[in-house]
Amino acid sequence: MKNVYGFCIAILLSGIILSCASGGSPGSEKAEKPAWITSQPSGSLYYIGIGGSNTGNQAEDKELARARALAQISSEIYASVESSLDINVTDSSEEGESHLIEQNIKQNVEQDLEALETMGTWYSEEDGYWYYLRLNKMEWESIQEKRAQDMIQRIEEMFSDIFRDTLSELKTIDRAYTDYKNNYTGRKVKIELFGQKGSIDTLLLIRAENLINGLNIPVVPFPSEMTQMQSVTFKGEIESAEGRNAGSLILNLSKDENHLLGQIPTNPDGSFEWLYRVGEEPGEVNYSLVLASPFENPALKAQLDYALPRVSSSVLINPLLVQLVLENEGTDKALYDRTLELLNRQTPFSLTNGASDKRIKLSFSYHEAPENDYGIIIAYGRCFIAQISKEGEAVLWQSTEEKSGGLTVEQARGKVADKLLSCLENNKELAGILEDITFF
Repeated sequence: MKNVYGFCIAILLSGIILSCASGGSPGSEKAEKPAWITSQPSGSLYYIGIGGSNTGNQAEDKELARARALAQISSEIYASVESSLDINVTDSSEEGESHLIEQNIKQNVEQDLEALETMGTWYSEEDGYWYYLRLNKMEWESIQEKRAQDMIQRIEEMFSDIFRDTLSELKTIDRAYTDYKNNYTGRKVKIELFGQKGSIDTLLLIRAENLINGLNIPVVPFPSEMTQMQSVTFKGEIESAEGRNAGSLILNLSKDENHLLGQIPTNPDGSFEWLYRVGEEPGEVNYSLVLASPFENPALKAQLDYALPRVSSSVLINPLLVQLVLENEGTDKALYDRTLELLNRQTPFSLTNGASDKRIKLSFSYHEAPENDYGIIIAYGRCFIAQISKEGEAVLWQSTEEKSGGLTVEQARGKVADKLLSCLENNKELAGILEDITFF
């Protein structure tokens, strides 16, 4: 009897083991594949997400399968939004509305874990890992409504205080607009703001445009003529139609509206006084002074770029003529002409051999080595560049010492002069010094 009983126990245990190996276990190869893998469930109450992965790494496949299931739910939600809003799906840029909505939906779905239901998982070596998720449509709408109400409360709090200047309100609009866009999933959220009722983004955009249109640069700070390397003071004040200070804004000074020359910071009251050194080539130059956008949100910045206040003016830039004085023992016209041409290519002003009250001098200094038994004259030399003014001469730059040889002193010094001219050409240190010379 004991043997019969033991045999029955053994049969029962074998049955349990076989059941675990081939029955309903998701980890077994012989378990029956769920129907939802090959035929997606349908229904109007839920967004369905089914995803699978088969890389051979079970842990990795589990993560990928779940991520793909979430992505399918996000795609279903986006498809319903797309049909209701008639979104232009050809706009695939990262700044486009379709991309923004799709990304925000995906992010919200991944955050709303409490609303997601895991309806089933499946794994086999042959099929990999699979996930079946669903999201109740009414619960999704309820969560989004709660998000919208929270956002409305945040934005109302942002505008509850009185702003000290126009810039501070523009910055707050920028933050509120970014908050709205970061939570935008295709539903227009309405609010009562600035004495009006409407969609949050529309009201913020209108208010920002009105504030910018109320800013004014009343003084055109450009003289009709300027001279190269002249220092000019740009002075003025940005006024606000709101009857308050404009704030510490930034003005962009540009040439032909394409080449930024500098940025002018304003004081909290909108006033500015900025020293600019003319570096443009002689001729007619179109200057513009444009308010730099106070917005960080790229969409808001792009929409309001046209409204930024600006002033412009055409200015005649006169050439700055500086006389080149050459000091060299045995100076000839050929050396002077070579020097004039070489330096003219490097200076931000125009060198001339005519008289001028603005002058620079290039000097060559030589000495020879003691006589040797070979009959070769060895000469050493340096060159110096100095600025000549009423106060006297001020040395700006000097070369390294160069040496060369020749049959005569003149020949040796001529070769040294050639080397020194090479030192002048395309010398970055010298170019920087010439850029910084003050003649005014």
